[in-house]
Amino acid sequence: MKKKVLLLLIVLVLCSFQNMVFDIKPNKDCRNLGTAKNLNGKTYVLLLFVSYKTYPNWKPEETKIVYNQIYQAFNWIKLQSKGYGVNNDFSLFVLGEKESIKMDYMVKGPFQGDYSNQILNNAMYAAGYSKNFNFFDYVKQQGDYNNCLVLVCSNSSGRGYALPENLETYQYNVKYGYNPILLEGCMLFQYYTDGQPLYASTIAHEILHLFGAADLYSVYSDSQLSAKCEKYFPNSIMHRIGSNFDNLEIDPLTAFLTGLSNKYESWYQEFINAN
Repeated sequence: MKKKVLLLLIVLVLCSFQNMVFDIKPNKDCRNLGTAKNLNGKTYVLLLFVSYKTYPNWKPEETKIVYNQIYQAFNWIKLQSKGYGVNNDFSLFVLGEKESIKMDYMVKGPFQGDYSNQILNNAMYAAGYSKNFNFFDYVKQQGDYNNCLVLVCSNSSGRGYALPENLETYQYNVKYGYNPILLEGCMLFQYYTDGQPLYASTIAHEILHLFGAADLYSVYSDSQLSAKCEKYFPNSIMHRIGSNFDNLEIDPLTAFLTGLSNKYESWYQEFINAN
């Protein structure tokens, strides 16, 4: 009983701290949570090349293209971070390059009505890790890493999405005695549903979600908020993506949410609430 009361007090303190310091609704906040806590320092990135069990393996020329896109995303994030006075570095480790990690089930993404928040666990399990394996503990033994994330890339079509931790999932894990530090990752696809190849800007967009960034394109249903978005964040990578990084940037709101900046404006909240 004492243990339950103590855990409840911890959760309440965390909620109060988030609201007091950052003025962000707890169930909207991904800042400083999970294994991709702050966009600062060294990040360990595990790339899993996966394919559906009946699909062929990835071809060398295909993985080469994905590598190129991922490193473009890393370099762009590093360059944008320097604009906020922050140094970032990404170390990439790969499984499934020569022989794809086979998956029993493949999803196409939430916009296709086909979404699973277990895809990351399933991919890690298929790669040889236990679902309950504390991967970040292993990572920290390999070097001085501040963050850890997983990129699951399928040689099929779909719309990528991120699986970040938020305060709601953190509270749930604390309440039921699970590991409160959730392994965070992205589900990516070699092609979009229209057949276009994966953009490097999509990879950067989804990685930023893991560090706490919010979608800014989701405000289109609110005409007033959409107008504000066009005024303040017209070139934000969380507002739009493209086949290259021309004119794209990490905007001040995204910089705050990902830990690149501590500057907070009260009007940010309405954009956060739109997610």
